[in-house]
Amino acid sequence: GSAGPVARASALGAAALACVGVVTAHGAGLFNLAVLGGPVVMAAMAPGLERLWRRGGARRGALLGAAAVGLLLVAAGAWAMRSSLASVLSYPRPGGNLPETIWAVLTDHPLLATFTPWYLGNAMMTVLALLGAVSAWRTPGLRRWCTATGLSVVLILLAAGPHWPPRILAGPWYTQRARIMPLVTIGLLVLATLGIAEAQRRWGSGTEEPTGSQDAATPSPWRRFAVAALSRNVPACLLIASLVLAPAWRWSLKTEILQAIHDPERIAYGTMLSDDELALIRRAPSTLPEGAVVLGNPSNGSAYLWSVAGVRVVYPSRPEPPGGDLLWLGRHLDEIGTNPRVCGILAQRGARYYYTDDTVADGATGGGREPLWGQALDRLPRQYLEAVDRTPDGAVTLWRITACD
Repeated sequence: GSAGPVARASALGAAALACVGVVTAHGAGLFNLAVLGGPVVMAAMAPGLERLWRRGGARRGALLGAAAVGLLLVAAGAWAMRSSLASVLSYPRPGGNLPETIWAVLTDHPLLATFTPWYLGNAMMTVLALLGAVSAWRTPGLRRWCTATGLSVVLILLAAGPHWPPRILAGPWYTQRARIMPLVTIGLLVLATLGIAEAQRRWGSGTEEPTGSQDAATPSPWRRFAVAALSRNVPACLLIASLVLAPAWRWSLKTEILQAIHDPERIAYGTMLSDDELALIRRAPSTLPEGAVVLGNPSNGSAYLWSVAGVRVVYPSRPEPPGGDLLWLGRHLDEIGTNPRVCGILAQRGARYYYTDDTVADGATGGGREPLWGQALDRLPRQYLEAVDRTPDGAVTLWRITACD
């Protein structure tokens, strides 16, 4: 370009500082930069590298040496972080739904849960991005943005696809679609900007007056004003349209998203207390004997007995115990009638009471989520239980454990 050495050095310095900040904020930022910035950097460096390669001799040898050093540095970094990389790349995550993911990318649907699919969401930006991609692909200097966005889309589809070897490429993002989606969004925003410029080029006009026979019907002044305003201000018209269409198309979707986060009966993860459940927990100190210890799955609300009412619980927080009896109990509680070790652990902990939440609607909006551990904590056979207190709808119950009497 026409920029001088000082301007280029300033731009490169700012870009380098930004890259350092991205990587420092989170290790995954390095992979994000590789996906979005890799094609841009390679396209910018390609002409200079090609010239050096063609000159041969010492310059070609220097290029090969620099490439070898770069590969060694990458290999050394990967070896130093091998344990972290192995845990990330091997993170267990079930396969997703490819059609759902494609639709979510096109309409900007959230990918952490499943919502009503036919809302158009922010499809207008996708249309502009596709128009921008067509324009950018025809321009060598802008084609790199198509490549970066395409790589992001491929990664998100790999994360959503079945368990097959290429899926490991999405491993740096824990094979989670929602972690990759911001890369797609950034690429689409750049392409949408190019799409607006292309729309102005195609459909915008200057001050040309319509030509034709003088006898032809002359448009009304208001129509001529509207056509002139639209053709001369295509970006402004697109902005106004997006301010109307995007909220309208996304309103119902936004309602479902808020329900999946804030509505106790619709929350994607059943961790929010309803009014009746909160009332049961608050009266637990008077319902249970002094010093009672309650067992329950911390993901269904039992942990709130400790934080809200001061009643001791076996599992006061959701994370999986690091090991020992509590981890074993979370996997084998349903064996209480056949395995004496269960009652032994309960006696050691003084746990004689049990909390259950059978609300079927939990997660109805966002696609219900199973706890990451401790599924056996929800499967204690009711034949070994005696009800102590319950909510009016019978969904939440405090029990006394009778199997160990």
